[in-house]
Amino acid sequence: QVSGVDGLHDVLSGIEAARLSDLTPVKLNAVVLRGINDTEVPALLRFAARRGLELRFIELLPMGPLRGQWAEQFVPEREIRERLSGVVTEWLPRPGRAASARRYLARLADGRTAMAGFISPISQPFCGQCDRIRIGADGTFYPCLLGAPGGSVLPALRPRFDAHLLRGLIQRGL
Repeated sequence: QVSGVDGLHDVLSGIEAARLSDLTPVKLNAVVLRGINDTEVPALLRFAARRGLELRFIELLPMGPLRGQWAEQFVPEREIRERLSGVVTEWLPRPGRAASARRYLARLADGRTAMAGFISPISQPFCGQCDRIRIGADGTFYPCLLGAPGGSVLPALRPRFDAHLLRGLIQRGL
């Protein structure tokens, strides 16, 4: 429903292939959407715990194809944590460099543990610690998730990679 294609089998196969290939840590991103997958948050964390995966819960941003529905579908971190209160008995912060995700070792009620993170740019902005540029599947890059796009990097990637052009495109878009 979220992606518009019936690809669950391919996704699960890809996750398992990454696990078996020792690509560690294998991180799963879950954008939580009210009325679509918000009730699945506990099951997602249990899924990650059983497989030794790191799960990151991401707040929906008012951009892209869901911009018009943002207010109805936005779920703040506080509510995501509430949904996990019956599953997680303790959140142990994990040290690391400041970035967009706040990471925790979650102790689960069933005795398992899971690495989990929250990326909460709306309810807990992290602009001062952000050092990322995001690139969309269409080549559009975003110096700020909540700001205007910086342009496209596709001219530097196709037909062949050009590092000098890429650097210039990004510098102009910042």
